[in-house]
Amino acid sequence: MDRKAIHGFLEVIEKVLLFATFFLYPLIFSTAFSNIFASTKLLLLIVVLLVLLAVKAAKIVINRKIELFSSSFDSPLFLLGVAYLVSVIISSPNKIEGLLDPTRGALMVVVFILLQLLLPSNKMLALYGSLSALFVLAVTAFGSFFGVFKFLPQSLSFVNNSMFTPIGSMLDLAFFAGYFLAVALETLRHLKSVQDKTQKVLVNVMFVLALPTILLALFIVVRTVKPVFLPYTFSWQVAVEGLKDVKNALFGVGPANYLSLFTIAKPYAYNTLQTLWSVNVEYSHSSLLQLITEVGVLGAGALALVFLPLLNAARKSKMWLPLLVIFVWTVFFPLSPTYFFLLFLMIYFVRESHKVRELDFKEVELIGYGLAGIIVLFVGGMGFLTYQVFASEYLLASSVYAASQNKAQDVYDLQRQASTVNPYNEKVRLTFSQTNMLLAQNVAQKKDLTDADKQTITTLIQQGISEAKSVVALNPQKAVYWANLAEVYRLVLSFAQQADVWTVSSYQRAIALDPKNPGYYFNLGAVYYSLKNYSAAATLFEQAATLKPDVANYFYNLAWAAYQIKDYSKAVNAMQNALQYIQAKSADYTKAQKELEEFKAMLPKEEETSTDTTTEGTGEQTLTSPSPIPTISGTPIKLPADSAPPAIPTATVTPTP
Repeated sequence: MDRKAIHGFLEVIEKVLLFATFFLYPLIFSTAFSNIFASTKLLLLIVVLLVLLAVKAAKIVINRKIELFSSSFDSPLFLLGVAYLVSVIISSPNKIEGLLDPTRGALMVVVFILLQLLLPSNKMLALYGSLSALFVLAVTAFGSFFGVFKFLPQSLSFVNNSMFTPIGSMLDLAFFAGYFLAVALETLRHLKSVQDKTQKVLVNVMFVLALPTILLALFIVVRTVKPVFLPYTFSWQVAVEGLKDVKNALFGVGPANYLSLFTIAKPYAYNTLQTLWSVNVEYSHSSLLQLITEVGVLGAGALALVFLPLLNAARKSKMWLPLLVIFVWTVFFPLSPTYFFLLFLMIYFVRESHKVRELDFKEVELIGYGLAGIIVLFVGGMGFLTYQVFASEYLLASSVYAASQNKAQDVYDLQRQASTVNPYNEKVRLTFSQTNMLLAQNVAQKKDLTDADKQTITTLIQQGISEAKSVVALNPQKAVYWANLAEVYRLVLSFAQQADVWTVSSYQRAIALDPKNPGYYFNLGAVYYSLKNYSAAATLFEQAATLKPDVANYFYNLAWAAYQIKDYSKAVNAMQNALQYIQAKSADYTKAQKELEEFKAMLPKEEETSTDTTTEGTGEQTLTSPSPIPTISGTPIKLPADSAPPAIPTATVTPTP
């Protein structure tokens, strides 16, 4: 095959990859990954990028030259990618996670930038791919909504869920369809200037596909999904808190690290949100505020520079409505992989690129071969890293399926492999630590433990502690990881020396990082209660109740802790408060009412009448007695000397609300 034929074949590959990117990205998903949408879409982009780079290397060797193109988007996109990478290097505690997170990681942005620079300018082919994807999305949305796919096998039954869409979420679908509806409306508005019949047909197809799709998506969002976002005012407060520190203001807290700043900056009013107060929020209400928080003003500034040529292009092509769709998403809705794709989509369609230079290697072929070799080495290295990351995701998802089949050994083996393949995956290490402790509990419940059982328990506990410490080491800024470490230590309180100190110190660190989380105060109070330090327990239960005064169990445990230290007046008041949130005439209500009478009997006569203010309960909460916390019991087990939690600042104290 001669050079010309090979060159033609390589160009065909480029066109196939171009069509595949625009067609498959909105549609591709796989249950083989723990994040079935974002991980699969990022993997597609990486594969496309690696193949494109390989094709580029082959073309350099075949043609012995390289053509360089330029557009007004190159510099701002490059700056956006640099801002993400710099944020990873300077701010991210776990740099691998900050680079590879499928939704917010630097790799997502870098891949889009490279695709923007490398894909050939064949806008009609890209448009056909996008409209074909929109057609499939529309058919899927209406088919799922009306139950058309009931003939599918049980393994695909999720397709019949009216909220299912391959693009990721109904909100993503609404924006994706909304973009093409905006393009169609703008084109129809200037239809007199449209002479090409093919273009007219495409505009009509856009309108017919996009309008019903966006209406259905919005209907499902409003009536069924009812997404709950972090309130905009709270998102703003978190972003402003980040600006108070010079490093965070410039570079952010790092991609995929929003939670670390959120837990510190969230206001007390967050605990009044009935659906969110106990949730660890990973996303801001606004993509822009997310960008400011995670990548700093440098990242936000780079994004602003991207919008400048978009504004100019919209002015020239009279495409204001599509730009408005992207702008609304940027300012008012959470970040998602579809956001970056939609931004890339518009840039690709409106950019005007031109060849600025051609480098000829015919006289010095070694330069071309060397450049091609560097590209191949990069492709190989990135391919190996991609394998590690996505193999770990696959193994974790497989372990979840094994758990649903009650295959405990498979769950353990798969998660152990996932942790080994990619030791930087926080989710894997966190899950594996919890799995080890759960399996240890299950083995310890046997009536007659053999020596083999005891060795298994020891191994599982040691592995659980090791994994819990590892995830803390990967990102010590996240309170949830310290709380997980504390929970692991709680399970060995009954036999491990210094486990009480380790549990308390880990919870104190979690509280220092998330000082407005009532659950951490309550759990630490439960630890103190089990250690019979009732005074400290009462203080922590009271702090939990102050932060979240509508949880019956906080008051109930406070009542018992106060009773133990003979503060009967506080015990009575706390039990009365608990009764307000328990359903009247329920078993819990009857139990708490009886205990309240016991507490009142301990009051001096002059106080008894003054505290008789019990109101009938109107809530539906249940109570958990302040009994000793669950532990793994049995023969004492000696833990390794390095089982203690990582070093924390000696000045750490428990904040008081």
